[in-house]
Amino acid sequence: MGENWVEIPIFILSFSQVYSLFCACSHAAREGVFRMNRVVRVFYIGSFFVSLSSIAAYASSEPVCHSVPECEQLIHRAQARLQELKPSMQLGPLARNADGSIATMSRDQARTYCDSIGKRIPHIKELALALNPRGVHPDPSPGHQRRAVYNRNGFEEFYNDPTTYLRPLGEEAEYMLWSSSNHPFNDFYNVYAFSLGFGFIYGVDPNQSRLRAVRCIDK
Repeated sequence: MGENWVEIPIFILSFSQVYSLFCACSHAAREGVFRMNRVVRVFYIGSFFVSLSSIAAYASSEPVCHSVPECEQLIHRAQARLQELKPSMQLGPLARNADGSIATMSRDQARTYCDSIGKRIPHIKELALALNPRGVHPDPSPGHQRRAVYNRNGFEEFYNDPTTYLRPLGEEAEYMLWSSSNHPFNDFYNVYAFSLGFGFIYGVDPNQSRLRAVRCIDK
């Protein structure tokens, strides 16, 4: 709604400009003189039509859904956009050792660490939305990873596009971040982790600690 009020004053201003142009031309015609500069005429008339096209474009761009699946997709895109606008989903910094190096740990150790500071391990969709918000989609496309998970809200499925991921600088790119989400179809590599180097989501061994790190999230 707020954007409507950005366009409408432009329309009113442009209309008044064209009306003033008409009056000036009428006066000049009565005096037998027409000295209006061609560039000025083009500017005023052009601004009028630009304003009209802006209003039409805004009206046509307003999202509308016409079926339950379309509305669900619209809600999903809106939620993803909200998460993109929020500051990193309240993810905390990488856990570090006393000397400042990145702390490596197993998934159980990561859970214990997050609990000790009053937080929790994020589930995998939270990580994806925080670190690669433009890459989370409800529908499949070529190159997207299908990820089915059991989260706090039950079974959920989404698609991850690693091509939109922005790789961090420095040593962080060598690590993977733990999630609280379990792979539903793999009994060994049954915990999801997010690759900071490539933006992929992998099923990994929860007991592995080498190059495994954590960023906790608010409960």
